[in-house]
Amino acid sequence: MRPAILFALLPLFAAACIPTVPDDDDDQKDQNGDDTNQPDDSGVDDGKDNDGDGHKNDDDCDDTDDTVYVGADELCDGKDNDCDGDVDDGATDGNDYYTDSDGDGFGTGRAQTGCEQPEGTVTNSDDCDDDNRRVNPDAEEVCNEIDDDCDGRVDNGADGGTYYTDADGDGFGDPSSEETGCEAPAGAVDNGDDCDDRDASVYPGAREQCDGIDNDCDDKVDDGVESSTWYTDSDGDGYGDASSAVEDCEQPRGTVENDDDCDDGASNVNPGESEVCDGIDNDCDGDIDGGAVDAAYGYADNDGDSFGDPSSYDLLCDGVDNGDDCDDSDSTEPQVVDGSFGGVSDGTASRPWTSVQDGIDAADTCVYVEAGLYTETVDFGGKDILVRSFDGAASTVIDGNEAGPVATFNSGEGPGAELTGFTLTGGSGYEEETTSSRSCGSSSTCTDHFTMICGGGLYVDGSAPTLRNLTVSSNIVSVPADTSTSTDFYYYFGFGGGLCVRNTDLEIDLVDFDQNAADEGGAVYVESGASLVLAHGKVFANTGENGAGVLADGGEFSSNNAIYAWNSASNAGGGVMGIDATVALTNVTVGINDAPADGGGGVSASGSTALTLLNSIIYGSSAGYGVAIGTSASLTASYSDVYDNTTDNYTGVTDPTGTDGMIAIVPGFVSVSSDGDYTNDTWTLDASSAVINTGDPDAAYDDTDGTRNDVGAYGGPSGAW
Repeated sequence: MRPAILFALLPLFAAACIPTVPDDDDDQKDQNGDDTNQPDDSGVDDGKDNDGDGHKNDDDCDDTDDTVYVGADELCDGKDNDCDGDVDDGATDGNDYYTDSDGDGFGTGRAQTGCEQPEGTVTNSDDCDDDNRRVNPDAEEVCNEIDDDCDGRVDNGADGGTYYTDADGDGFGDPSSEETGCEAPAGAVDNGDDCDDRDASVYPGAREQCDGIDNDCDDKVDDGVESSTWYTDSDGDGYGDASSAVEDCEQPRGTVENDDDCDDGASNVNPGESEVCDGIDNDCDGDIDGGAVDAAYGYADNDGDSFGDPSSYDLLCDGVDNGDDCDDSDSTEPQVVDGSFGGVSDGTASRPWTSVQDGIDAADTCVYVEAGLYTETVDFGGKDILVRSFDGAASTVIDGNEAGPVATFNSGEGPGAELTGFTLTGGSGYEEETTSSRSCGSSSTCTDHFTMICGGGLYVDGSAPTLRNLTVSSNIVSVPADTSTSTDFYYYFGFGGGLCVRNTDLEIDLVDFDQNAADEGGAVYVESGASLVLAHGKVFANTGENGAGVLADGGEFSSNNAIYAWNSASNAGGGVMGIDATVALTNVTVGINDAPADGGGGVSASGSTALTLLNSIIYGSSAGYGVAIGTSASLTASYSDVYDNTTDNYTGVTDPTGTDGMIAIVPGFVSVSSDGDYTNDTWTLDASSAVINTGDPDAAYDDTDGTRNDVGAYGGPSGAW
């Protein structure tokens, strides 16, 4: 306590030591009215204790009150209980009172004991500065360097501020180091916002960096920092595993920025490697061994039968040198035929069949035939399968040995039944007999037997096979002489030495006919009700009575880009003949055929035949007319050259030369001679030919080079063959 305060209190302490004398207006009066408050001696000392307080009236100043006697405890009751002449002085039940000079309800100094509280006092001595009413135990400690709340501590707990240790000096404090005070302690700040007070680069507002730390104290690590996707590169080849993606703003150890590896366990497998033939996708392009640097061109053989898929020619590691497979998903196809094989056959390349028919019988899709001579006849039996030779018609021959047609299609085969790449020879035709009965006398019945023999090389009836790349040669449909008994008469007819077409619409391409023979249609016979389109074929040196090259007998026949030459008819139609038929020849060459002088050495139309010639050449019939039109037949001819036919160019019609583009000039072939060897003739037009570009000018008929149609077999849009 300050000395000034002590000195101020001394008078109070002195006053407290002086007995209090009631003033004139005090309610307390002495018992005998003499203002002395002494024992009453006016009464008679009778030696009695009237009030029973243990004191006789000689030492009892009020023997009527048992609380009053000498030595009684002074009480706060307005009496002189102890008979000392003072009322209530030093009362044992009085209170202690302390001076409250500043009137703040808290006192200080020595206690004043009394029954009534003196003015300017309080019942406590808790004030630590009785001159300042703002200083007392109830006061709020404030920052003023004074112990405002009298707890013995200056400014403690004062609401001056809250401070936090800033150990790293970044201006942001550690929230766990909170303390309050009037002044910030050294190294403290007024915020607790730091999330790492050990790192001066970490604080709110700091720039987030790619370091795996929450630099800006927003509870998110590396947020807002541009990151990348990285991929584990376990094999260290510089290419990552797509299944191991990691998002990070810095490249983690053992990662790369691409996911291009297809085998992260093999360092020699990645997009930078060269593909080699090892059964592994070395360059990760999804194609095992595809484009391997050590591959060779070939065909894929997926079924392992040594025949390749024709659509798969490429650089391959395990390809084969052929594209001959017709079903590369089935090792049993193709069925293979090799007449030279001498072991047990099963149709595989290593154990082939020895006959074509065995291959046909075993096949579901195709039969491939090795070069050689096969003496047999074949029948597709309704199967729509491919039968082809490996080496073509010149070296693969089926000889029917006069046992019927070399090849038969009469079981409803469609275009899927294909025969290609053979020479068909030695056929004698398909025989069919019909009979009819008639009366041949008053009591006799005669029977007529009609035997038709048709199609020495090919017999097609009610079927539409695909026939390509064939040579039909030296098939002879010979018929015996008619015979009879008394009641039976036998008649024989021969048709189509090379091909017989019945009850179907057939198209053939690149099929050549030579040296075939039959009475009707030495090379080809088309029966009424059937139709045939013959394209890109050579019909040479065939013989017959009518239509040595082709006879359309009531059917329909059209031909384009074909040559009919050196054919010889004993009656009519050396090259092409129609009887009650429809015949259309477009860009064909009919040259040096013959028939009797009154027959059509080149083309003959009899009966009601309608013949159309367009962009064609009828040339050099060695006997007969170039074009012979019967009385009921008709001719429509345009842009064709009919020239140098022995008897005359036309008979039965007015010569149309000079109309509708019809001409009669030397065709100008490259090389055609009468040396008897038709194989050395070349029927293409010489470059100086006068008939080049004389065909139909309509663009639809233009040659393959875009120029106007060249008449003859090698002109027009299909002339390149």
